[in-house]
Amino acid sequence: MDFDQELKQVADAYASQGYQVTIRPNPEALPSFAKDFKIEILGKRGTEGVLVAVKKDRDEVAADSNLTRYAEITGLQKGGGSTSPSWRQRTQAPGRLMGREIFRKKT
Repeated sequence: MDFDQELKQVADAYASQGYQVTIRPNPEALPSFAKDFKIEILGKRGTEGVLVAVKKDRDEVAADSNLTRYAEITGLQKGGGSTSPSWRQRTQAPGRLMGREIFRKKT
């Protein structure tokens, strides 16, 4: 299975949880602080949202220094209300790909 097929499997996993999923979203679709982030999946579900970077394996996740920068930028965001969401970070391994859920907002 190639990367695009596995990426779709990751996206389908979010869709099965009720997220409206966009694969390889344009910068305009991302939160204002994340416009320059290289994200493979954007998911929205009610007042929640996820930005996910997907890598082929753990080595690619470890080698991507941007993920740390993304987490630092996200950590500086104030949030907690419907107009100002809060964000958090989590790592997961769906299938053979590593999916790093960089940000999840919940208001």
